[in-house]
Amino acid sequence: MKKYFLIITITIICLLFGGTTLYIKENGSGDFYRMIAELSDDTGYYSFGKMWIQKSIAVFENDSERAQDLSRAYKVYGNIYHH
Repeated sequence: MKKYFLIITITIICLLFGGTTLYIKENGSGDFYRMIAELSDDTGYYSFGKMWIQKSIAVFENDSERAQDLSRAYKVYGNIYHH
């Protein structure tokens, strides 16, 4: 329940500040990790996106499966797909 609340909260914040929902693809596996953060170099939000993923890993450390997904996404988040 806590994780859904966090996702909804971040979605609302991103909508308010013009953020976009991005999909991060892990190389080779075809798995997608949905990240709600603006990671565009042009707008200077790249570091914000990086920080959001790091914080999310910390938030989900009690949920090892989710934290693992976020860790994998963080490692490959240069491979970004706008949806």
